[in-house]
Order: sequence, then C-alpha cells, then structure tokens
Amino acid sequence: MKNLLLPLIILFALTACSEKNDPENLISGDWELVSSVNAWTGEKTEGADLYYRQTYLFRRDGKFTKTQQNEDGSFQASGTYSIEQSESTSVSDIKFYLNLSFTDGDQIAGSCYGNEKEIMVYNVNKQLRNTWGECDGPIHTYDRK
Repeated sequence: MKNLLLPLIILFALTACSEKNDPENLISGDWELVSSVNAWTGEKTEGADLYYRQTYLFRRDGKFTKTQQNEDGSFQASGTYSIEQSESTSVSDIKFYLNLSFTDGDQIAGSCYGNEKEIMVYNVNKQLRNTWGECDGPIHTYDRK
C-alpha cells in the first residue's frame, strides 16, 4: 500500500501543476485595463487617469465579452477566441497569443486588422497586452481581476 501512495502523490502534483499553467486556465476570468501607452509619444496613462474603463471576460467555452465605459456611455462586444502558442525564444516575453473574433459590437475592437479581429498577447508578467501599437494605436495592458 505504501508503494502505491508515493506514485499517486507525485502524479497528482504533476497533474495539478500542468493544469495550473494551461493557457485556458491562465486566461479564463475577468481582465481589467490598467494602463495605456501612446505609441507615438510613449506617454503612459494609468488608473483613474484612463479615458475609459475597459474589461474582458474570457470564458472556458472559447467565448469572450468586452465592455467599455466612458463619458459617452457603456458599450459591449462579444465573440470567440482561440489560443496560439508562441515560439519559444529567449528575447520574447510572450507566452501565447489570443486571437479574438468579434461577432457583435465590433465598434470597440482595437486592432490593426479591421474591426472584426483583435490579437492579444499573454506575457511572462501574467498580463494581457493588445497589439494595436504595431500600427500606432494605443498599447493597452490588462491585469486579471
């Protein structure tokens, strides 16, 4: 009996660690905009100084909801997402990519690729960052709530 207990404990520990680092587990939940950087000037805006409040809710079923609130009102968008693994390089802080496809409310999509699509990265700091800065849009960083 003792001989079986140790392998079971090791198996449980390895399974728990791998599930914890699974991209689906790392992404699912609520994310909130914490900073915005102007791609042209490098000026950073944070917290209460942000022009709008923006959140994402990523669900385990591959669907997301994006909400944006500002002085003009509250806006909501939704769609589906997929996860794409990053190529491992020593200089990259990117762990994986999120490809978001909007099916509703795409007017609040922030992207270089048109209003129906956004690409975000999950980095080693456990933050999400949009890729809009690649075409001079604001660079948004999100923390998990």
